[in-house]
Amino acid sequence: CDCVVTIGGTQSNHCRATAAAARMVGLEPHLVLLVGDRNADRDPGMEGNLLLDRMLGAKLHLVAASDYFRYGGDLAAMDKLNAVAVAELQRQGRRPYTVPVGGTTPLGSWGYIEAVRELTDQLGMAKASDPCPFDHIVVAAGSGGTAAGLAIGCRLSGIKAHFHAVNVQHTPEAYYKEIANEASALGALGQDEDVSEWLSIHDGGKD
Repeated sequence: CDCVVTIGGTQSNHCRATAAAARMVGLEPHLVLLVGDRNADRDPGMEGNLLLDRMLGAKLHLVAASDYFRYGGDLAAMDKLNAVAVAELQRQGRRPYTVPVGGTTPLGSWGYIEAVRELTDQLGMAKASDPCPFDHIVVAAGSGGTAAGLAIGCRLSGIKAHFHAVNVQHTPEAYYKEIANEASALGALGQDEDVSEWLSIHDGGKD
């Protein structure tokens, strides 16, 4: 590959981090950024992560919100829009490596599984029966990758704290499905297991 393509909002931390990582290994970053329809043909500016994206030399591809909804307006829609950008680069003779929205992949989940292991090490919890100094873990859920990886990590470690994810965009059902897919791909989901027993997803738009 000679470049990396990923997708997110204009202030996406994931996109900024992906651009930095790509530059560290000599690859050109391409960021597909979702914007309002009125801003699709305007320069997005240089505030926040956009400034860092530009400093890293990332190529910005703006996508209108109406296109996002035309593709379904869900998590899968983001990856479909990402695929459009990848196809265009391939037509230009480039060899892009695709990173899904939020880096939400089974491989990406390993990072959060390792984070749970690090947490239990720091707490001196050598085994699941050791007492945990807190009883709840709460995170935000955007693309679902953080929730998936931490839920799987907590499940595998046996940590007793109840895990909560607060969705910021999609439905709780969409995240449960995503987490189940990630867990299944990693061989961490038993045949009769339901990931809704691993965590509680709270609808941030309603709760």
